[in-house]
Amino acid sequence: MILQTSKDLLFIVIAFCILWITVFFCWLLYYFIMTAKRMHDVVKSGKEKLDKIGEILDLLKKKIEAGASYVGAVIEAATKVTDYLKSKKQESKKTLKQRGKKIIAEIKK
Repeated sequence: MILQTSKDLLFIVIAFCILWITVFFCWLLYYFIMTAKRMHDVVKSGKEKLDKIGEILDLLKKKIEAGASYVGAVIEAATKVTDYLKSKKQESKKTLKQRGKKIIAEIKK
């Protein structure tokens, strides 16, 4: 390949520049695509984590609803136990007063 005119040299330089511009755009395109892929992976991972959190919250909601149905029964049972204990305490006070009166009556005799 012999350069006969300066125009031939110009064409070789232009071809070389076009080659490097093409390489640069291919490299740029590759990094753009890889960045887009990474963003897609991050979004996908975030979506999966949000879905798992949603499942956990749904499970927790079901557990709370199931537990809440027992709260009324537990409160009612606790109220009955408290009333029973109060009545027993009042009965024991009455029997103590009656025993005390009997003892005082026996002492006076």
